[in-house]
Amino acid sequence: MIRPSRVRHIFRPEAIPAATLALMLGLLVFNILRHEPFIDYDLVAHTRYAQTLGTGRLPTPADSREFFSPPLAYLPAALLSRMGCLEPATLRGWQSVQIVYAFVLMLGLRRLMQKCHLRPLAQMATLLGLGAAAAFWRSFALIRPEALLCALIVVGILLSLQLVDRKATIAQAILTGAIWGLVALTRQWGVLALISVATWALLMVALRRIEWKTALVTAATVVTIAAPFYLTLIARYGSVTAFNREAKPTELSWSFHPLRAARMPFREELATRPLDILYADTFGDYWMYWLVEGQRKNGLYVDGLQLSQGIQAGQYAHNAVAIRPYVSLVLKASLPLTILMLSAIPFAIARGRRSAASGNVAGAASLLVLLMILGTVIGYAWFVTRYSTTADTDTTKATYLIQMWPLLAILFGMMVDWIAGKSRAVAWVIVGIAVATVAINSGTFVSRYPAPIFSTTWH
Repeated sequence: MIRPSRVRHIFRPEAIPAATLALMLGLLVFNILRHEPFIDYDLVAHTRYAQTLGTGRLPTPADSREFFSPPLAYLPAALLSRMGCLEPATLRGWQSVQIVYAFVLMLGLRRLMQKCHLRPLAQMATLLGLGAAAAFWRSFALIRPEALLCALIVVGILLSLQLVDRKATIAQAILTGAIWGLVALTRQWGVLALISVATWALLMVALRRIEWKTALVTAATVVTIAAPFYLTLIARYGSVTAFNREAKPTELSWSFHPLRAARMPFREELATRPLDILYADTFGDYWMYWLVEGQRKNGLYVDGLQLSQGIQAGQYAHNAVAIRPYVSLVLKASLPLTILMLSAIPFAIARGRRSAASGNVAGAASLLVLLMILGTVIGYAWFVTRYSTTADTDTTKATYLIQMWPLLAILFGMMVDWIAGKSRAVAWVIVGIAVATVAINSGTFVSRYPAPIFSTTWH
């Protein structure tokens, strides 16, 4: 016989976010195993990078168009390649490693919510905001360095918060610096995170919430780990921001019209409108690697630019026409939640000074997360402006910003927690909007490019 106390324990409020997180983690793993690894952005370039790294050297432009990328995320594939694994098995193994990254991210996110003292309702807001975006699920299923970047940034934030308001040991400082150094070795976007965390650390030192010796040891560790790669970029290409195309600034339209994105949700339809493209790719599949499925006459998948051009020429079987109304609905339905989540940024800015000086970890966390979001947005806007052209706006991908999405979700949860302290009814309305959005968007959470589990063939 089940005791009433056990029933109450199962259905206590704290259990709901825990169950939601477990469900999300299960869906991440399912997508990683389900998605065909040959369907990916820049797959050839990533594969050649890993193969070259497997020979014991960094790639050059002749080896891979990803020559400028740091090597850490490519190590699993490089090791498999060096062991003699064939390309299909290497890609499947590389993709499967991202299950570990998913576990680290979600468990780290749970710990971060606890450190910020978010109540169950605010934790649900955080998880629902995170899970509403198709780009979140897609970025972990495709073979992307950003999956590792997401996980390491959350771990780095947790370790950094352990240095606040306490006498940290040298080992803690070194470990924190090592994680941030690995962030920089995962993706060049990681440098933006370093700039933000360095700014935060200086503020914490100035407010005497972190000892200057601790900050110095942490910084020295970061430099020791990350500097060799970036000095190599400077020596070879003259810049730490080396890229695979020349900078050709073009006139972009920075106006944001989400309803226009809903009318034109697929590749090449929004031209030089980066904010509209980013919105369509965050909640939909603008670049055609996830929801918009194409097949050649022989049954092989076709994706991306080739699929877009083939649809216009009538070459391939595809679901673009059938799925367009649903994707348009998703983009319209996601607008209220998007506005609410973005409003967490000015909320955090308004409370920034008070958060920094407050004697609690949640205040320090809020400031760090805010600085990392702002630093990422500013740096990414510079990148898009510098490298997008009227003929090619493929620098505008939601995956390139996915490391910011869990952080924005945390800020959103903090805002809901504060609102719940003022009016629980309003907080419930906000969470209700998030629940409705997730329910509508749920059809975007699973890849339309299935592969048999542990398959080594391209279907």
